[in-house]
Amino acid sequence: MNFGTPMLTLIASSEGSSFSPRYIPLPPSIRVTLGRELLVGDAQSPARIGSPTNGWLSPIRDQKPSAANVQIKDSDPLPLCPRHAEVWAENHKVYIRDLASKHGTYVNDSKITGATALKSGDIITLGVEQIRWKDTPRYITDDHLQSVKAKVTIVGV
Repeated sequence: MNFGTPMLTLIASSEGSSFSPRYIPLPPSIRVTLGRELLVGDAQSPARIGSPTNGWLSPIRDQKPSAANVQIKDSDPLPLCPRHAEVWAENHKVYIRDLASKHGTYVNDSKITGATALKSGDIITLGVEQIRWKDTPRYITDDHLQSVKAKVTIVGV
């Protein structure tokens, strides 16, 4: 049964980086990138601002003034890449594909190597948790170093 434009919902798992829920519409012929938010862009990397209806993810920010002004850069060594994976709807299914990310994309703890069909209840993981080293910049929080884990819900396919 088709309910119009398919919708992918991603809800953060308690085992990964926290982020606000995402309700991502998947219109025909459109691929949506899942990746790291970039608040301030430049000529090489335009700004990518996360919202409830797109795939730009960032940890829920600490409300301390010092944390609110932190600008994570594309070059920062984090589990979630700037353009990590993509999702799309095709032939009444929703798919995810890794975009050659440094730390991989996983569905139900299995690393994917190509287009992989998703179903409601699946857990996607973007990246693997990183260790804080002595040279890790101080503005990178422990939440930034966690992988993104989300429970998938799909409607409309």
